[in-house]
Amino acid sequence: MLAAPSLDLTGEILLGILVSVEAVYDIRFRRIPNWPVLAGIVAGFGWNALSAGIPGLGRAAAGFGLGFILYLPLYLIRGLRAGDVKLLAAVGAIAGPVNCMWILILTTILGAQSYWSLS
Repeated sequence: MLAAPSLDLTGEILLGILVSVEAVYDIRFRRIPNWPVLAGIVAGFGWNALSAGIPGLGRAAAGFGLGFILYLPLYLIRGLRAGDVKLLAAVGAIAGPVNCMWILILTTILGAQSYWSLS
């Protein structure tokens, strides 16, 4: 069973900054630049390490890997672009694996709803 999502205020702020910057770029230029993704990865690993030490690094690595692995198949079948895969990996590095799963579920529901409302 999937645990309930939980993220402290610092994680929420980091996540909010990352996705806000990326959303502006994606809406305006139709692409997701690498520099905020890299900053999100560094911030995720750094914050998790500072807040929880070695277990925090493991949590960041697990979230990063899970985010990457979850979107990679969609990239391979050309359902997503590479920036989307890198962004979910960065989100996972900040949020951890459990929250990354919740974010995937939410974005899938919202993306499907948006897709079907445009059809």
